[in-house]
Amino acid sequence: VNLIGNAVKFTEQGHVHLKVTAENKDNVPFVRFEIEDTGIGIPKEKQEAIFSSFTQVDASNARKYGGAGLGLAITKQLVELLGGELSLTSTEGVGSVFTLTLPVGISDASQPLLDTEMQETRSVPGLAEEMADKVSGKVLVAEDDNSCQILTKKMLEQMGLDVTVVQNGQEAVDIVNKEPFDLIFMDMQMPVVDGYQAVQMLQKQGITIPMVALTAHAMAGDEERCLEAGCNHYISKPINQEKLLRTVKEVLATQENNYKSYGSAEKSS
Repeated sequence: VNLIGNAVKFTEQGHVHLKVTAENKDNVPFVRFEIEDTGIGIPKEKQEAIFSSFTQVDASNARKYGGAGLGLAITKQLVELLGGELSLTSTEGVGSVFTLTLPVGISDASQPLLDTEMQETRSVPGLAEEMADKVSGKVLVAEDDNSCQILTKKMLEQMGLDVTVVQNGQEAVDIVNKEPFDLIFMDMQMPVVDGYQAVQMLQKQGITIPMVALTAHAMAGDEERCLEAGCNHYISKPINQEKLLRTVKEVLATQENNYKSYGSAEKSS
């Protein structure tokens, strides 16, 4: 997670690829992860030091990208404790490849191949058909993590939705007072103004737009806390695409039915 997160964070253009393979070292089965990016790269003279604590490629990276420089040091320690290896090849301005190998104690020869038929049986029944059935609406996503922003926006846009992203709860409150939205996704842990505060601020202003809580906290009581704060629905991270789709459809269908009921009542009056 740390290696992929770094690759996404330091790559503005191009790609981030994850390649996973099985291999044997002295008859010991390993799994090999290669995380390749086309990001800023690391100068050759800094590549060994980058795995040390509190090390950044340079001071400007700490200001631009954030982080204390502990992630790679901790990752390397964990890998070595598990009996694995972590290595790096990188060219400044071109990109990097971090290679992680871990012993797994499982021989790849004994594992069944994942053929097309197996993939189809393991997929969520009806999800592809539901994804093809597009919905419409304007959605606001309040999320401070860049990776989560990209993923959530992509999934919602695949459904046919118009998506706006903001960085924190205060920005969410500000934009809702300027633009109409059909649905709000609110990360509950954000800087400046968190999701709980933002939901309460919107409620005090009389905003009745349905709000879905997004949170990495999936402990007992977290869902109840989000609903008590004023959210209409709750989705834990990592976001399940099926649950996201079903939640969107349920909320937008309710919105549409409420609008039709309101319109009928006006005509009858």
